[in-house]
Amino acid sequence: MNWEIYEDDIASARKLLDATAKYCRAVAKKQWKRCPHEHSRMLVISDGIGVEDVLLPLLHTNDTLEYALVEDTGLETPTVLRSPGQDWEIPRISFHEVARQDCSDTAFVLLIDSRKANPRWLEILKVCAQKAALHQDNKILVAMLLPPVRAIPNGVKMLQEREYAFFLEKIAEDHTDAEQFAIQLEGACRQAMTVLSQGSLTCLRFDNIFGNSGASFPGYPLQEMVRQAFAEREVTLAKEDWLHSLSCMYARDAALCVLAGLTYGKHGHMYNVTQYHVTVAHIKETLSKLFPDKIALKTDGQTYNQQEIIYHDLSALKFFHENTYLAKSMKKFKTALYSAVCSWNALPFDVLCYLTCYEGKLDRLKAIEIDILREIDRICRKHDIQYFLAGGSCLGAIRENRSIPWDDDLDIGMLREDFEKFQKVAPQELSGKYTYSSPKFDPNCHYYFDKVRLSDTYFSTFYSSKFMLDDGVFVDIVVYDQTTKNKLPQKWHIRFVHWMTRFINLRWHGYPVGKGKLAALARWMLPIMNRIPFKWYHDWYDRFVTMYKGKKYSEYVLDGGMHLVNGPFRRDSIKAVEYTSFDGMESVPIPTGYDEYLTFLYGPNYRPLPRLSSRLNAHKIARLDLGKYLFEDSPVQSFRKVDIRGELFESETEGE
Repeated sequence: MNWEIYEDDIASARKLLDATAKYCRAVAKKQWKRCPHEHSRMLVISDGIGVEDVLLPLLHTNDTLEYALVEDTGLETPTVLRSPGQDWEIPRISFHEVARQDCSDTAFVLLIDSRKANPRWLEILKVCAQKAALHQDNKILVAMLLPPVRAIPNGVKMLQEREYAFFLEKIAEDHTDAEQFAIQLEGACRQAMTVLSQGSLTCLRFDNIFGNSGASFPGYPLQEMVRQAFAEREVTLAKEDWLHSLSCMYARDAALCVLAGLTYGKHGHMYNVTQYHVTVAHIKETLSKLFPDKIALKTDGQTYNQQEIIYHDLSALKFFHENTYLAKSMKKFKTALYSAVCSWNALPFDVLCYLTCYEGKLDRLKAIEIDILREIDRICRKHDIQYFLAGGSCLGAIRENRSIPWDDDLDIGMLREDFEKFQKVAPQELSGKYTYSSPKFDPNCHYYFDKVRLSDTYFSTFYSSKFMLDDGVFVDIVVYDQTTKNKLPQKWHIRFVHWMTRFINLRWHGYPVGKGKLAALARWMLPIMNRIPFKWYHDWYDRFVTMYKGKKYSEYVLDGGMHLVNGPFRRDSIKAVEYTSFDGMESVPIPTGYDEYLTFLYGPNYRPLPRLSSRLNAHKIARLDLGKYLFEDSPVQSFRKVDIRGELFESETEGE
């Protein structure tokens, strides 16, 4: 078991749950609707559908809820995972005690595995309905794991809520015990509606669930296939694997959907809840791609026609139409399967496995950035200019003497006096393959911090790709400017600088991002702003940011990068440097006060690695083209120079 993945699932689910609740409250407020109700008591009754390992720890952290896994119901009580260090306990009460209580403001959560076909559930549902009817804020949520969904005839790919019920009850023949129980349970839910003069009832259907603790996968023996693939070190794609499509869901997201159904599900409604639509062949292919060193892929060489595919899928269109924010935040299938398989096999989680935007070029990108850093270091040593690793680069150096594995950029920092010396000499000192990118020298560049770039490459983000500028692989130069120690002038200094950065971005971008009064004001201002040259904005930015330059008692500095609004920190923490190794360079400067500096940027707990789902690439990559610098082990030959108008504008005459 990989406990790091399990704990990350719980932490990320908690964060997503809070964000979803905040979003729904904001929507309700905007539409003049009642905010979603949170029950003061929750009773969970389960025989194990595969979501309890995430659901119950989520409930445990909410102090406003009283929750209990109800015993003495004649049902099999699931074993809930508890990672090392977890010391919480789940209160357990007798179901007979519940039957005697006068329940108010209570949520009854019934997690039912229909494959077990336990008839006691019908009695439990009846008692819960009687108790829920006593108070208008009571609610019953029935979350049912369905039996294997039969093949859907006539080329239909997915079944909606009533379609599945009709298909199962009227079309399918020779019902299994699990199918017969599912029909009876949904009938009992409809019968319970006649009892609920107050309170409400919502029903969720799940078909296949997989997660850290295993796979409740009625439609296919997923966990057994994975175990066999690792044992034999191969999987075989047979024709049959292409011909069966299944719908399934990751356990973490299924647990979130249970809570979403409890809070936002409509009274008397049935919802299909599923996330992915995959064939068995897709599962096997993904598995071999995720673990290429452990699992080989074989095929039987047979062909098939798309029209031969048989579908066993449910449609969750209704549920996710009502929970759009949640739907956008769920894990991708590749990441979910990778997380589950790593947990089942106690394998380490390699975050680079799902950072696919780099197309296998991340290591080469980092090597190029180190080459740029070596060139910067050469110039700084020659001209006695002090610099240091900044931001995430400094953090990586402190943690492991290397860049953060999932980070794609490199940052250095300078105090204003050193930066001005560097800006003066760098454009002439840089060797021919590098360029100095700054609004001062490039009329097409309007960043408010300078960069040293590798020519004839592209490292374009979703933002920078919109503009016609030299957009090669770069190292950022973050400048730290003095500010006053007096609170009110300091506050206004930060505000003026921040306004100018927003004006520059608005003028450069050409339209406001976002909505509201500020966006409306920006649209009104843009025609006027467009008449003012960019130089005016950059000049005023420089005036504001250097307002306290050279002041004797200016003991604090501002971060000229992305942390400006964090406020000031002490200048002494970055005034002097010490040296460490970093990504193959033996002597790279970092601030002597790095603890104070990194605490300012990332908080006091900056040393431990973040949870897995927070290990993301720094930029949204639109284009990563390394051109002639792609291959490290081949000599860099001359090639056509980049023309930012487009590849077909490039001259056939090779560059020097």
